[in-house]
Amino acid sequence: MSLSQISPKWFAAGEGDNFSSANRLIPIHKFYDVDLNEQRRSQRVRVMVTTPLSSQFLYGVHIASGQFYQKHGFCEADNGLESNSDTLIKAPVSFGILPKVINHLGEAQRIMIFGKNKQLEKYRPDQFFETRIIGAFIEHYCPFGNCANSQRWRSSVILVGIIENNEKFKAIENIYDLRQTQEWKKVENFLLYSRGYNQVFKKRYHAYRLGAIMPKVQAWRYLEEKTKRLKWSDLKQMRKSCQKIYNYLWEKVYQDSAVELKLKSLSRAQQDLLRQNQNFKKGTFFYQRFTDSFNKFYDQYGVCTKYISFSEIEKNPQKHWFLTYYTALHLVHKLGYTYNCESNQWFESTRDKQNKEGKFFENCLSENIDQAFASAPKLLEKRARKKMTSYEYISMSKSFDGRRTRVESWVKKTSLAGKCLTQNDNQQLPFYDAVMWKPKSVLKKSTKENL
Repeated sequence: MSLSQISPKWFAAGEGDNFSSANRLIPIHKFYDVDLNEQRRSQRVRVMVTTPLSSQFLYGVHIASGQFYQKHGFCEADNGLESNSDTLIKAPVSFGILPKVINHLGEAQRIMIFGKNKQLEKYRPDQFFETRIIGAFIEHYCPFGNCANSQRWRSSVILVGIIENNEKFKAIENIYDLRQTQEWKKVENFLLYSRGYNQVFKKRYHAYRLGAIMPKVQAWRYLEEKTKRLKWSDLKQMRKSCQKIYNYLWEKVYQDSAVELKLKSLSRAQQDLLRQNQNFKKGTFFYQRFTDSFNKFYDQYGVCTKYISFSEIEKNPQKHWFLTYYTALHLVHKLGYTYNCESNQWFESTRDKQNKEGKFFENCLSENIDQAFASAPKLLEKRARKKMTSYEYISMSKSFDGRRTRVESWVKKTSLAGKCLTQNDNQQLPFYDAVMWKPKSVLKKSTKENL
């Protein structure tokens, strides 16, 4: 086993507001800057470790920024779901990802790596190495409740690899041999209990369970046939298309029109007089441009924000925060909410795509859109406090070596319970205190808006 240094490619070759500047080094994209380089005959692939052996915290990768971030601590659970301990325990195995490989859930393909050696002890987050795949297993996850209905369990395949030059695992050829070891039993118990549980009122339920074991032939077939490989050429084309959308939203949607600029300079009486003597074409006002673009780019925008960062905060802070709020609106809809413009409130809906009977924000006026923007981050924060699936904006986080990482984006937040799940070193942002939404309505208060 040899450690290799990752060279920055993605951000170095970026266009527009990418993450490079004259006063700091171009960062590494830890998901895009490495090729998988799979070798079927020797069963080897390249991997990056996100959570090393003996870590007390679970780390993930934020795909769009390519940065590792700290998710939460591992909870001690000697008595299963009955444990109330806030003691952090150490991971009995290394957790990693395969570069540029997406599973069927749209997440980075995960791998568990057994074994250690002197080289691995020196491993840093800006390095990668090869590991030998010996099989896989299916992990089932219940996002909330007791998942009495089996269809509510989400399933994903976790690959299993072995570190080279490790005496303890040198003779292990397949996952069935590994299952006979004490190490596997420790890992199995760790996976079931260390990452939290579901709680309904005072009753607790398992959030994880382990499913079928896959031998290495089946694991390789899964890797080749069921996962998605992100090709460099496709990623570059996606970045180009997504940057066009981001720039359009910033330049054509957010920026004031000539009429809006004029109205801002007028008194209420002057605004009324102008509006009485002039018919404004559609798209003159922000709420009209926003409603059209939100519906037009809804599906594309969801894909873009998952894979492509929209702007660096240092280069254009105002653009960054506008698109951050815009993304919050998108995430709230993905969680199943719709904005009611009559009551100026979000309410839960059964849809997470465009309404077949109408559009998002239909019949909304300027003050409604302003309120929707201002309240979306608060709704996400409220859901997180109630232990419901949600998202949180992370400015800075930490990789396992203690280095700070710039995420500057929304990341998914677990809905599970457990004292250790609240422990991390992330710099989170309460939007209503730090970066408040500045209303885009140009009309003075007492002026009716029938545009």
